[in-house]
Amino acid sequence: MRIDNQARLRALKLNHGDRVSIVNSHDPADYERCRCGGHSLS
Repeated sequence: MRIDNQARLRALKLNHGDRVSIVNSHDPADYERCRCGGHSLS
């Protein structure tokens, strides 16, 4: 299941990387960067 999820995330990033951000919520720095507005919604 984990491998399938990774494949789906890779495909999402490949096809829509300009519109999505993929973060690791278990990485405190990555999570904080995302949580604090490190991306924009349009």
